[in-house]
Amino acid sequence: MALAVVKTQEPVTLAGRLAAAQREEAGPRKQVMALQAAYDSAAAADHAEAGRIEPLLAGAHQELLIAEATVTALRTAQETISREEAAKASAAQKTERVAQAQEVIGDAIAAENRALDQIQKSLAQFWACIGAAQDAFREAQAWEDKAGHERRRAIDARVMAGEMEAGPHYVSKPNAASVLQERDQLVRALMQWRR
Repeated sequence: MALAVVKTQEPVTLAGRLAAAQREEAGPRKQVMALQAAYDSAAAADHAEAGRIEPLLAGAHQELLIAEATVTALRTAQETISREEAAKASAAQKTERVAQAQEVIGDAIAAENRALDQIQKSLAQFWACIGAAQDAFREAQAWEDKAGHERRRAIDARVMAGEMEAGPHYVSKPNAASVLQERDQLVRALMQWRR
């Protein structure tokens, strides 16, 4: 069985038609120019020849107008299609920009919400640290009281054991925390602060 060879035709494009129409326009233009030159020559010398050329010139001129109109129509169509394609490309680019912007907006909102959550966590940690600092400072003051009490107990026990005479005995207690609160404005403010 023999296979038939099928010749495929190139697809017709507007650009191809325009190029063909521009080439085809050259023939009528040359014919009009030649007939016009012949008519002008004959009109001055031979009126009969000019009369014979005149309808040929009119027909050629009409053919040229048709060819020019075809080129103009195809060029206008090509420009319209180019504008439409540019508008479509611009719309597609705008759609892409909007989609990218929406993605950025979504990411930014999510990041902002995470940041707001972190602010609250950080502030909670801050307040917890201040509370812990106050608690630690109060604990230091309590230990000062405890150390003073234990010193008093030791003196009372010495009096009972006869190592010291009975009587008023001044018992000092450690005062590192108390002095810090008296002298340091920040510590004083921290200990007076209430939430």
